[in-house]
Amino acid sequence: MNLLGNAKEALTERNIAQPRITIKLVRVQDVLIASIGDNAGGVAPEHLERIFDPYFSTKGNLFVQNEGEGAKFSVILHTLEA
Repeated sequence: MNLLGNAKEALTERNIAQPRITIKLVRVQDVLIASIGDNAGGVAPEHLERIFDPYFSTKGNLFVQNEGEGAKFSVILHTLEA
């Protein structure tokens, strides 16, 4: 939810004419990748390396990259097979 809120805030603050948020879910074997992207111009390069410093999780990996017109955040989770 925070990623969606942050994307919405960036689109609003930067007054993007045609704002867009994309959400994708992909499963590859036992891995689920959830990605949230926007077209708000991306994250400043000097912030990319330290953007997640205060956070730590053993349940999933969180990544960010600038892609196209904005930023894309991905959460990689391992699924539990029945």
